[in-house]
Amino acid sequence: MPALYCRWDQGSGAAARPPNRSRRRQIRSIAMLLAALAAGATPSGAAQSTAPLVPPAIAVPGGATGTNVFCLQAGSLVGSVLVATFLQKDGGGWEQRSNAGTFSLTETSRDELAIELVDNTRDKLVQLDFVSHTVREKDLDDTTIWSDRYVILSATDATTSRDCVSAAGVHRAEAPVRSREAVVEDRNWQRL
Repeated sequence: MPALYCRWDQGSGAAARPPNRSRRRQIRSIAMLLAALAAGATPSGAAQSTAPLVPPAIAVPGGATGTNVFCLQAGSLVGSVLVATFLQKDGGGWEQRSNAGTFSLTETSRDELAIELVDNTRDKLVQLDFVSHTVREKDLDDTTIWSDRYVILSATDATTSRDCVSAAGVHRAEAPVRSREAVVEDRNWQRL
């Protein structure tokens, strides 16, 4: 079979060469491997694992995960000083206690890796992320950008959370839940 390659490359004047046969075999074997992996096979021929692709995370101190957390202590991003406590309440609600006040949150989703909460008084979505060990938040109308707010210091389940709940009293636990108007007024003062 005659080669159908041109003798000269028009742009550089260099001779055009047909692709190397070993290179074609290499490309063919990679394509076959990719097709086999897409079909569910593994290179060794063993059964494919159904384990999640998320790497195993280092456990959060306190031992709780997103599925069983009851009380979570959060620290500042710099210095990891305790600044907020998140407590689960009856009926799927949560309460955030900090020096800024006490806020009511509503749980929207939960799995082993994260819990998403809505704070309607501040128009924020809050995520307790057990993979990156952070508490993240974003505006309700924002669809993409999460910003880290706190570092998770510890997370405990209902049976081991007595110390966590008592430490929540440090954050002005007696402060009333703030109204939406009070939060908006504070924002307006901060902008001045």
